[in-house]
Amino acid sequence: MTLTGRTIFIISADSAVTQECINELTASGGHYQMQMASSVEEARREFRPPPPAVVFLDESAVDLVHGESLESAVALLTETVPVVVAAAPEKQADLVVLITS
Repeated sequence: MTLTGRTIFIISADSAVTQECINELTASGGHYQMQMASSVEEARREFRPPPPAVVFLDESAVDLVHGESLESAVALLTETVPVVVAAAPEKQADLVVLITS
């Protein structure tokens, strides 16, 4: 697998979550290229061909103030790349359609 095929995009507005992701990926011994963004919009602007292998989306990066929902953010991102979501358990019902499709 090429290095670009091993790019992991971390999207989180919580710097502690971002750092913990970096720590875990580093500890796993894998050689990953990591990109970070604090919002879904920022991440979409940063996506370059080829897309990352996976996106880690923390719910803190979803802009609820401007009408973005976790469901819409995940749907938008999954058009391009697989997404791993970190969110409160009660958010699972909102994502069921996306998880099962």
